[in-house]
Amino acid sequence: MKKKVKNKKIPTIEMSKFVLGLLLCIFFVYLVVAFRNPTFLKSAYRIESNDQVVLIPLPKFSYLEEKQGDTLIFLNMRGTINMKKEMDSYLLRLEKKETDNDSCYYDKEQNLTLLQYRIEPSSGIGFFHRLIIEYELGNSCAL
Repeated sequence: MKKKVKNKKIPTIEMSKFVLGLLLCIFFVYLVVAFRNPTFLKSAYRIESNDQVVLIPLPKFSYLEEKQGDTLIFLNMRGTINMKKEMDSYLLRLEKKETDNDSCYYDKEQNLTLLQYRIEPSSGIGFFHRLIIEYELGNSCAL
């Protein structure tokens, strides 16, 4: 006696609806996170201190990960070369001042000193590079 083997059809329509729904949920969560972050869709980080409002230009799509005093840490998926180009073009507009063994950059318009920035490439398989900016309000480069 032979057993009849039923031909099972793969539910392609149901599977595609599930995948589409999953992708829409991921996209919605992405949008909520992006809009709640103060820098992701903006080209500058805004600092409000006393009567002063300062804007620090950032590479596109920078996501504020952490603020530690006068140090800002951003995540960005763009390449490190592109991020460096954007930051270097900002530094070219600033007044560079040499101190003992360091140099700093003063932005007269914003009354802001950029002490340093560095880009840390993603570690492992990650896609997010870190941009770390150290700054001080006012002219800290004064000799």
